[in-house]
Amino acid sequence: MRILIIGAGVTGSIYASFLINSKKILEKKLKEPFDIKILARGETYKRIRSNGLKINHYLQKIITIDNIPVIKTLEANDKYDYILIFLRKTQMKDLIPEIESNSSHNFVFIGNNGTGA
Repeated sequence: MRILIIGAGVTGSIYASFLINSKKILEKKLKEPFDIKILARGETYKRIRSNGLKINHYLQKIITIDNIPVIKTLEANDKYDYILIFLRKTQMKDLIPEIESNSSHNFVFIGNNGTGA
């Protein structure tokens, strides 16, 4: 199974960390390879690529760093089983052309805006 997370903010990063750390369990249950990537841009892309995905677990008082593949564009021929999108409403406009041209079928929009498109 191939999953792409778009949005490396707080929520997207937490979900990416959870999924990458559950990889062995998921592969055993799904009985197939489990591939997860995160899409980030600009300085966030550079930071994750260089230093990994850093999560500050406030309540547990620990910091984890996950090595997760990071990409900066969604190409038309990049096919994923699920694309999980964690973006603010104001960021969606720039993403729509990439989504429209992509050959994946399952896009899941996860946000905190009840008035979304």
